Amino acid sequence: MRTCGFRNIVRMLTVAAVTVSPLAISACSMDRPTWVNGQRVELHQSSETTRLPVSEINDARLAGIAAHYRSSGEGAVYVTVTYDPKSKSNTAMKASGEAARISTYLRRKGAAEVTSDILPINNSGNNSEALITYDAVTAHAPRDCNAMGGLDGGETHSDEDYRYGCTIEMQLARQIANPKDLKGRDGLRPEEADGRRQANIVEDHRTGEPNAALEGESASQ
Repeated sequence: MRTCGFRNIVRMLTVAAVTVSPLAISACSMDRPTWVNGQRVELHQSSETTRLPVSEINDARLAGIAAHYRSSGEGAVYVTVTYDPKSKSNTAMKASGEAARISTYLRRKGAAEVTSDILPINNSGNNSEALITYDAVTAHAPRDCNAMGGLDGGETHSDEDYRYGCTIEMQLARQIANPKDLKGRDGLRPEEADGRRQANIVEDHRTGEPNAALEGESASQ
C-alpha cells in the first residue's frame, strides 16, 4: 500500500510538471537585442573644394588634387579663376590662360570632364585666385558606430551601448584607398568596368591566333 501510494504521488508530480513547463518556457523570452554590429562600411558623398592663389597652383599642388580625384572624386571638375576688371596685370586674358593650364593638367592626370571659367571681382587687386571643386566619395564607419575605449585617444571605460565589430569597420574604412570602388561598376569608367571585354580583346594575341578578317554585309537585289 505504501509503494502504490508513493507511485501515485510521483505520477501526479510528473503530470503537473509537464503541464506547467510550457507555461514557464513561454514566459521566458529568448529575444534579446544583439550587441554585434551588423552593418558595413558606408559611403558618404561630399563636395571637395580647393581655393588658393593662382601663384600657389603649381604642378605639385595639382598632382595632389588629381591623385585625390582619381581615388575619391567623381563627375565633373569645375575650375574657376578670378580676375580684376580694373587691374592691368590681373586681366581676363591672364585668368583664361591660368584656367586652361589647370584644366589641361587635371585632364592629363585622369579627370575626364573638366569645366573651366573665369570670374570678375572688382577691386580684388593684382592677385587672382583659383577655385577647384568636385564631388567626392569617402568611406566611413556605419552610423551610430564609435570606437571602443582606449582607441583614438579615448578613455578606457565600460560602454554598454558599444556594438562589437564597430571598431573593425572603422579601421577598414580608413584603409580603403579608392572608396568609390565600393560602388561597383557604377563607380568605374566604361572601359574599366567590363574586365571580360578587355580580356577578350587581347586573348587572340596572347595565344598567337590572328583575328578573323572582318567582312562587310550585303543586301539582296
